[in-house]
Amino acid sequence: MHIPDSFIPLTQAVVYWVIAIPFIFMSMKWAKNDLDEMKVPVLAALAAGIFAIQAMNIPIGMGTSGHMVGATLVAIVFGSPGPEYWYSHLYC
Repeated sequence: MHIPDSFIPLTQAVVYWVIAIPFIFMSMKWAKNDLDEMKVPVLAALAAGIFAIQAMNIPIGMGTSGHMVGATLVAIVFGSPGPEYWYSHLYC
């Protein structure tokens, strides 16, 4: 990780996990339903390229670093599901 140990208080980390867990499950549901055999090799190639790009860390102070955000590129290429997708698949 980029963040040193104890940089984020435990209570704050718990709040972040509580927020993230529903989105993790929704993403897993999207992958299970919409990811087909044609998209998996593209996802693998993008993941390898993004891993290489994100390996270049940029120091931003206070003992942390930042890097390029490659997940945005994957979301654009795969047509990341927006709020209307989740609403139609979860509530209809």
